[in-house]
Amino acid sequence: MNEIYSSEEPERAQIDASAGPALIEFGNAWCGHCRAAQPLIADAMSGHAAVRHFKIADGPGRPLGRSFKVKLWPTLIFLDAGAEVARLVRPESSNEIKYALLKIDPVSS
Repeated sequence: MNEIYSSEEPERAQIDASAGPALIEFGNAWCGHCRAAQPLIADAMSGHAAVRHFKIADGPGRPLGRSFKVKLWPTLIFLDAGAEVARLVRPESSNEIKYALLKIDPVSS
């Protein structure tokens, strides 16, 4: 699991062409909802080493977040081979994140 929001974001075409399971987390370090979600995400990601975690600092005019129509933070996008399988906005429990992760990584490590 990535600990720091990256100000550098991959191109949408790179995401769409990616292989395997991935989680894109849109948010920002100063966002209270994002900070509150961190232990939930960490707990859920435990045992899912195969899932690539992109932690993207989002904001107005950021192209990747706009391409996914992100409105609130944190927004978690669960992808399998570049296709969106599930989405969570402001998750309130690690169980809902775990359930979404199982959709993209059914055999956790």
